[in-house]
Amino acid sequence: MSVQAEATSTTPAVRGETLRVEGLSGGFRSAEGGFTEILKSVSFSIETGTITAVVGETGSGKSMTALAVIGLLPKGFHRTAGAVHFEGHDLLTLAPAQLRALRGDRIGMVFQDARAR
Repeated sequence: MSVQAEATSTTPAVRGETLRVEGLSGGFRSAEGGFTEILKSVSFSIETGTITAVVGETGSGKSMTALAVIGLLPKGFHRTAGAVHFEGHDLLTLAPAQLRALRGDRIGMVFQDARAR
């Protein structure tokens, strides 16, 4: 595993569980000071060795959830609650270098249109 020993926030992984998202919430602040919630209490887990599909209506938060998992949320997104645990490490609290070490080696995303990113 590529995560360095200095990772500070860890939670023991449930046996066989690779990814767990717990109560993930967040959104964007407007210039007028309002807040648009994009993700509201998203929770799920993925067991080691399984294939999982995320299905939902347009605008339901599928892409934002995936981007949160791999640490590629757009600027201006504010997480208001929740955690993303991967192999026992809270990805939302890792230092950028630690997260980069995981991407591509242990976790990744295949974009629908690879030219768009």
